[in-house]
Amino acid sequence: MAAFTEEQVKDFSIKNWYDLSGQVAVVTGGATGLGLAWKAGVAAEVLCRPAWAVGTQIVQARDYLETPSLFAWTLVVLLLSLALEKLLSALLNRINRRWSP
Repeated sequence: MAAFTEEQVKDFSIKNWYDLSGQVAVVTGGATGLGLAWKAGVAAEVLCRPAWAVGTQIVQARDYLETPSLFAWTLVVLLLSLALEKLLSALLNRINRRWSP
């Protein structure tokens, strides 16, 4: 089995792989993962009902037919999700600027 030359090792570095094909997968996977994490987190709060959680407040608003409160807590979830998406986007853009040639 032949060893790799220095040029071949440079061609297979993570930076080159990320620039060529991994960038799209990382950005898409990050956005998808963030969305699924939020859904799972709120669903877990709805099921477990911890004392001070957004999911608990949503369930209580639903149970007591407090429609304005229900919409307000849903808006809170949406705004937090949007804020984290923007944060992830800024982080990935910063990484892309650092790794771009």
